[in-house]
Amino acid sequence: MSSDKKYRYKRGHAPFDVQDGSAHRRIDVIEEPARPLGDKRAALLARRRRPATMSRASASQSARVVSSADATLTFSLRQAAGGMLVERTHCRSLGPRIVLRMLFDSPERFDRWCASEPVRFDDPMLFDQLCRHGHEVLCSSG
Repeated sequence: MSSDKKYRYKRGHAPFDVQDGSAHRRIDVIEEPARPLGDKRAALLARRRRPATMSRASASQSARVVSSADATLTFSLRQAAGGMLVERTHCRSLGPRIVLRMLFDSPERFDRWCASEPVRFDDPMLFDQLCRHGHEVLCSSG
């Protein structure tokens, strides 16, 4: 008794069809090209892909803006009453836009935050600009 099972497919039910000695793979409906987006969805997608603009809080006063080459990560640094306000905006082409605002009152706390910022590994040039401009803003506010 053999444990091998042999299945017989009728023509058109196999994952591939054999005609004239050559196998042709059938294309399922799910493998067809995606249908085009509607007008509203295409407009929303185009708006999401635009680079993020500065928020009203950052635009109201002079702010130093440092961003990555593709503008997916932007840091806005400006003076505040208690020290320096940093606005970190991370916006991917598809996905949520994340905005973090932090207030630093001393260069030591800013340095501690910079030491844990992941951009130092991803984009060292951006990280260097962030640290340099951050210290300039903190020193000018004091």
